Amino acid sequence: MLLLFLLMVLSAIPLNLIALEPPHDATTPQGSAAQRNMDKQSPAEGVRTMDENRGLVIFDFNQQSDLDQWRPVNDTVMGGISDSSMEMAGASVLRFTGVVSLENNGGFASLQSRPSLYDLKGYVGIALRIRGDGKRYKFSLKNNASLDSARYEAAFSTEKDQWQTVTIPFASLKPTFRGMLLPNEPPLDSANIKSFSLLISDKQEGSFKLEIDWIKAYMNENM
Repeated sequence: MLLLFLLMVLSAIPLNLIALEPPHDATTPQGSAAQRNMDKQSPAEGVRTMDENRGLVIFDFNQQSDLDQWRPVNDTVMGGISDSSMEMAGASVLRFTGVVSLENNGGFASLQSRPSLYDLKGYVGIALRIRGDGKRYKFSLKNNASLDSARYEAAFSTEKDQWQTVTIPFASLKPTFRGMLLPNEPPLDSANIKSFSLLISDKQEGSFKLEIDWIKAYMNENM
């Protein structure tokens, strides 16, 4: 009789009142394991991050170390008298200024990064955010730190006093040496880049000014 009574009581309880174990979700300790793992992988302070759409920041001139990696190199190495200098303009902009002279068979001024190794395999080019003076400049990369090695370069124009983002595909860079094309040189090896350079030449005599906000490697042009 007692067993029959208990069965009658249980059959009268609605199913929606029967306690069930709640599912794990992102708000429970069990469900947040993936988030905890992501937190462990967050970059340390000061470490630069990469986003496939926005590109890999190589230089952003927010750190003194960026400035220390660059130096002016002018036609004085060949007997010319052109002059240039670099300085910080605000918190995160590198300003490159000077005067190009054609005397003594000169005619160029440049900024060059100090030799290092940059593995940019998988990227398709370099993007620069710059503000110029309306003159034409050249950007180049090197696979060899030697002074007598080829430069892979491309020219770009600037709009006076306007910020621009210039994209330079690796495929557009041509091997040159002292302004002469080298048709027998192999293509640029993007996994073995040793230095970066910005240059003004092409008989553009007189003063110039170029400001650089950042330099990135990109996978697509949607910067």
